[in-house]
Amino acid sequence: MHVSGMKLGYELDVLGEQELRVAVQENSIFARLSPMQKERIIRALQANGHVVGYLGDGINDAPS
Repeated sequence: MHVSGMKLGYELDVLGEQELRVAVQENSIFARLSPMQKERIIRALQANGHVVGYLGDGINDAPS
């Protein structure tokens, strides 16, 4: 897989939904995310037509 960019959780908080949809297409690494930020990324990918599978590593990932 080719790494095309990286965004941190706090950078996603200032993006609107359309901007986030662009960001998920242009970046392949997302780090330091809250459960709500993970959910936003998943929904943005789905809105862009992607099929998304998600495997969390703890109870705090249940919402996403």
